[in-house]
Amino acid sequence: MEVSAVIDELGELAREGASGALKVEGRQRGTVYLDGGRFIFAESTGVPDLASRLIGARRLSAEHWNALRTEGRPGEFGVLLVERGVIEEQELKDVLRSAFLDALTALTTPAADGEAPETRFAPLQRPWISAALDLEPDFLRDEVVRRSDHEFSLDACPRLIDLNSPWGVVERCQWAVACRIDGATTLRDLAWRNGFSLYETVESVQGLVRAGLCTLPSPAAPEPEAATAELAAPVVEDDALLPRRRPGTTVWDRTPVETGLTRAAPEGGSRFTIPDNDLLKRLIQELREMD
Repeated sequence: MEVSAVIDELGELAREGASGALKVEGRQRGTVYLDGGRFIFAESTGVPDLASRLIGARRLSAEHWNALRTEGRPGEFGVLLVERGVIEEQELKDVLRSAFLDALTALTTPAADGEAPETRFAPLQRPWISAALDLEPDFLRDEVVRRSDHEFSLDACPRLIDLNSPWGVVERCQWAVACRIDGATTLRDLAWRNGFSLYETVESVQGLVRAGLCTLPSPAAPEPEAATAELAAPVVEDDALLPRRRPGTTVWDRTPVETGLTRAAPEGGSRFTIPDNDLLKRLIQELREMD
């Protein structure tokens, strides 16, 4: 099934005024809900859902979320979130719209292996949350095509270049993403961990790249395998000409023993050079002649 096929099927359901859920099975799994031909909610396992968006944004804890889910009545959970002050009504609609587009984009993106997803419509099935979205099929088609045309892998790790550049101009949403870029977190994880929209995160990073403030490095080349053979020890032709160190000493004696000017210290003896008697006699004689 091509990208537009899911949108075409949703458009047909909308024209029929259908109420229920279109279930998509494949590389990405998810559901799109309709009510009287209106698109009211969508979710997918591949993108941050409402819970991850609110918890990641520090609006509430996971424990608080679970407690509200237990307390809330089916189909009225959104009303409960607004009543408890977790989120304002208009902001809830904005988040639900963003999550809807994220889910639909994921569900309509072709699999790398070309495998087509399967769809099944379940009439009269309702979402677990109240929603008041009313998105048009033509808008959904255009938005999905636009979001699908991104140049980065969701598993790429963005890296900041220089946020102090006087020429860098960023939008508020781009700055929020930039403040959480650490060079090691993928685009996908940036969204999941911080309560961002997945594809708005991609768009923000694309904006930072165009502004020259961010880059997406190519994956590092694999390091060469370590050599299995041990390095051969160097062959010494004449160890008498190499620096020598006696046990217990702290200096190197670099003078060849054979010159007669120095002698190797005896085992356990001093490390200092022992002068030759003939040499001392010559030095004394030369000093006398200088006088």
